Amino acid sequence: MRWANLLRNACTYTEQGEVGVTLSESEVRIDDTGPGIPPEDMDCLFGRDLDCRRTVRGEGIGLPLVKRIADGQGWRIAVESRPGQGASFRLRFSTDLDAKP
Repeated sequence: MRWANLLRNACTYTEQGEVGVTLSESEVRIDDTGPGIPPEDMDCLFGRDLDCRRTVRGEGIGLPLVKRIADGQGWRIAVESRPGQGASFRLRFSTDLDAKP
């Protein structure tokens, strides 16, 4: 499953602290206490333009690939960043992120 890319990224960028994974029928949520994502990188986080993402520690294709697969399956992906405190990624197996269980 490509959501493993999200987990690998959380582990890669969290040098101290923790990574949490929450699984349910409708989503996978990955939270970390890493550095977060700089606000200037949020708009192009899932794009393929490597010039936009200055702190890539790999090939830079993981998040765009996760997004492409999610779109192809009708899933949604969302990210919240807390610069200096971590990030949260949600991969929702529904087209409505606000759906009530």
